[in-house]
Amino acid sequence: MAIFGNFNEIPFSEVITLLGQRSGRLEVWKIRGRHSYELHVHAAVLTGMLQDGRPLTHPLQVRHHFLDLATAQNGAFEFNRSEPERLRQDLNLQLSGLLLSATTVMDEIDHYRAHLDSPDTRYRLLHPHEGVGVAALDDFVRHAAPLLGRGASAREIAQTLQLSLEQVQLNLYKLRTLGRAVPLRAHTSVSADELRTGGAGLIRRLLKALLSGRQA
Repeated sequence: MAIFGNFNEIPFSEVITLLGQRSGRLEVWKIRGRHSYELHVHAAVLTGMLQDGRPLTHPLQVRHHFLDLATAQNGAFEFNRSEPERLRQDLNLQLSGLLLSATTVMDEIDHYRAHLDSPDTRYRLLHPHEGVGVAALDDFVRHAAPLLGRGASAREIAQTLQLSLEQVQLNLYKLRTLGRAVPLRAHTSVSADELRTGGAGLIRRLLKALLSGRQA
């Protein structure tokens, strides 16, 4: 017997509770208007997960997308029973633990939302080979280090690593607070041609500005 509905009537967390010890596939459509998911579950354990047909095989990706599902206001779903041997076996994650993690992150995002930078602010990671001391954050750093080493935005990281945008923003805020990541600020530079052809004029303008500041 299938279980179906919409998250605007039954929240994702309640759907997971309804599944109990059942074995089968939970299909979800139109999350945030575009994404589809397929969750393979057996005895309250997530054994596989796909986003838009692509397998998510790392717990970091799964935790991030559980957040998207847990916060979804709309999204059609349908659960159909299946024998365990016909399910994917990429993962072995307790559904209760994933829900608890998503709830914790939701509370953190709500608390720190006013402090989160724009998703397009670019960050650079400091001391990429040193651990942070928080398992989930260390996991994020290991995966995002190649991007953050040259400078990357939350949006770029989320798209490249298939992660939740809001959680990436939160992680970057935490890393910044810990002194492990810095935002890259736009700054003015002077070209070599300007120094050769107009260097004297540039120096005069700088001296004038300094003298004016002292007189003020």
